[in-house]
Amino acid sequence: MLSAQKLLSVAALGLFAFCGKSKEVPPINPTKVFTQVEAAITTTYFSGDPAPPLEKLYGNAVAALDAKETPDMKGTIKAIESQGPDKVRERTYRALNAFLSELPGGNDFTRAEGLLMSEDKSRQAGIGILLMQEGPGKFIVLDTLESSPAQAAGVKPGSVVKSIDGLEVANMDLEEVAGRIRGAESTDVRLGLLGSEPTIKRSKLNFINYSNATWLLTTGGQVEIVALRTAVPGTATNLEQFMRQMGKRSAVILDLRKLQSGDFSECFKIADLLVGKRKMGELVQKNGAIPMESTADSLFTGPIYVILGKHSSSAADVVAMALRSSLEVNLIGVDRPGLAYFAENIPLDGGIVLKLTKGFVADERSIPLPKRGLKMDVNIDDYLPLEPPGDKPSEADPAHRQLRTMLGLAR
Repeated sequence: MLSAQKLLSVAALGLFAFCGKSKEVPPINPTKVFTQVEAAITTTYFSGDPAPPLEKLYGNAVAALDAKETPDMKGTIKAIESQGPDKVRERTYRALNAFLSELPGGNDFTRAEGLLMSEDKSRQAGIGILLMQEGPGKFIVLDTLESSPAQAAGVKPGSVVKSIDGLEVANMDLEEVAGRIRGAESTDVRLGLLGSEPTIKRSKLNFINYSNATWLLTTGGQVEIVALRTAVPGTATNLEQFMRQMGKRSAVILDLRKLQSGDFSECFKIADLLVGKRKMGELVQKNGAIPMESTADSLFTGPIYVILGKHSSSAADVVAMALRSSLEVNLIGVDRPGLAYFAENIPLDGGIVLKLTKGFVADERSIPLPKRGLKMDVNIDDYLPLEPPGDKPSEADPAHRQLRTMLGLAR
């Protein structure tokens, strides 16, 4: 598997098995945690850039704890334990976050509390929102599912989550926030947003990983717009089934502004549906590069327009990069950093899971995507759509207005 998001869901299934049925956060030993992290950096870590010296990483950890200990493991452990046993877990999290912050590749970890939530079998119902984390303690509603409780309650994309049932989310990670929003079917959750606090009833949801609409051209032709939400395994198969039935189209538009997670192998499979036989890119690890080749069979041979935004994920960047290997593809939106690293999930002491970079995506010329980024063919103002694509372009959406001009779309 080649995505941190997907690896996390797999790792969480059995992580707490050693705890029996108590479903409690296990004890934590910070010395074991950092010993395991050092070993993982030696054996697994690979980002294309050398890891900084451990002294630098430990210096960050000590500074984050407002301590003046030596910048090594011994000094860090002393700083963690300096305020008593009740503070050890929280200070271990803070030190580990600072330690990883300067390690190239977007390395991260999932807290035991979030993973415990994720495997709680009583939390099977939700409210129909897709969340992203935009920095420590800041969680953004990226999308709401059609006909979901969240949509009915008026929750809009772009909303900032501040609390859940009165508990502030500032010290939570994404997994814990999502876990607290989920719960038993027909129970209520109070979602504290910036400016409102709706009470929403949880329900079982059918997740659809894309939405689509057909737009008309002034010349009488048709254009298909497809908005992707995820690129998890199976998405390419679903898209292939749809595209084989969609009929003749003058152009295809892929809106990736809400594509928030996915598997990098699946991203290449999605691109493979729309480009002819060629090398689309590479998956690069310590032991070498795996070329990602498209097949000769393309389901569409006309112009393709890809929309990217500020909140697009690395999965969206990989889809766009793979498609960009074709001259028929135009990128519209905001320039993207292309931080397409993939991670290994490594269990640590105390129920933590380390998400450590073990490789990156490169383009068809073997240039690392994190080094080159993605430059748009047409730059426009960033915009997060409030609704799925409708039967005509939205006047409020800068990308839709630009495409209307470029393609001659009917109003």
